[in-house]
Amino acid sequence: MKRKPDKASVHNGRANAKGMAYNPNHNTLEQSRVNQPHIDQERIHLNQYLQYMGDGTAIGHRGGGGGYDSRKHELERYRQLYGKGLEARNQRYRASGHRERVKTMSQVYRDPKTAPMETIFQLGNKRSETDEQTRTQVMVGAWGDVLQHLRQQYGANLIPLDASLHREETTDHIHFRFALGAKDKFGHFIEKIELYPREGRKLSGQWIKTIHFKFPMYYNDNNEASCAVCFDLNGNFLPKKSNDESIVTLSR
Repeated sequence: MKRKPDKASVHNGRANAKGMAYNPNHNTLEQSRVNQPHIDQERIHLNQYLQYMGDGTAIGHRGGGGGYDSRKHELERYRQLYGKGLEARNQRYRASGHRERVKTMSQVYRDPKTAPMETIFQLGNKRSETDEQTRTQVMVGAWGDVLQHLRQQYGANLIPLDASLHREETTDHIHFRFALGAKDKFGHFIEKIELYPREGRKLSGQWIKTIHFKFPMYYNDNNEASCAVCFDLNGNFLPKKSNDESIVTLSR
């Protein structure tokens, strides 16, 4: 009997339904996951957490050890990335009499327009015919391929912050959080990213608008991952393009 393929799902965004930026500690700080009915406490030790540092390396944390405070980590990375640009912008606002536009880094970090982007990768569900271990291995491999491609293709414009593999819920999945940025006309690296409103490729310019990339997480009869999922930075699903390479759309 032919095996039913597992569906690869990707959810992407910066804020919840109430318009509040996601709290990353739900992903990495284990004390925040105590006494939650959907969490199997006996499987928390199977989780894995990655903390990306400023030099591009990642610190690994095994589940069951308490995890780490990713909100504190991300805010510090925001200060490192955007601190000079934010202070320069605030100085211009003060000089022009627009003190109401001055922001702290904490406000920038919590603003749904400039908060880190969070993506959730999942393959299959509890009704999947493929065993959990196989699905998780394929999912982790596919996520690694996607991350490698993004870092090679977009360089300093896309900054990984943290990632976590959750194995204590109904279905294994990955939370991946990253920041976006570009240099402004004054040469400062800033957090402002605007979504590109229509499809197209403008490969020269200032701002990252939309990212399309292949997400190869679909089983065929040979147990190979072979489907593509595309989504934009606002979490909108995009029509599948025939074997599109990952692209970032830029516009001045």
